Amino acid sequence: MEEKREIYREAGDWGEGWEEWKERNFQALRCRPRSQKRAYIEVMEKGERGEEIKGSWEEEESEKESIGKGDPIVPFFQREVYFGKLSPSAKVRPFLILQNNLLNRLCWEEGYSTILVAPLSGRLAGGEYRIFIPQRDNLTRPSEVVLTAIGVISPAKLLWSRGRATILTEEEWGQVVEGVKKILGVEKW
Repeated sequence: MEEKREIYREAGDWGEGWEEWKERNFQALRCRPRSQKRAYIEVMEKGERGEEIKGSWEEEESEKESIGKGDPIVPFFQREVYFGKLSPSAKVRPFLILQNNLLNRLCWEEGYSTILVAPLSGRLAGGEYRIFIPQRDNLTRPSEVVLTAIGVISPAKLLWSRGRATILTEEEWGQVVEGVKKILGVEKW
């Protein structure tokens, strides 16, 4: 937990500006997008080219786990990777938290209902829109952040009780940011 507190401190001062920020953004933060769900699950289950993906992040027993609806949300931060499951039939896979720490705090303190994430894949393909992450911590194999599959998920889809899989280094996070800029066509920002 001490490590979490340190990251929390690094995330910025939550002091006086926090309540004003929430008030300014209240209406925008009430939306609950759902239209992406089916397409997002399809990409994650069949891959970017539509072929069936073989293999799993965990043993077969883990495939039978719930989606995580009973897991209490823990404080989480940008750059962290957590395991999640998009549907009962979906594979357990890691997801990188992309959204800023103000929105993350709303999730664990105020019940905000969405998290902007990028999935990780153990199927190494390379390219400008995939960022390599070596096996470490609780990440069970070398993986790539799949920036072409960025999406919004509910906090209930993440398996918080498993703890954090890993956290990206500054260098890896910089590569993610540059990759997102390429996807948006704003490399010169």
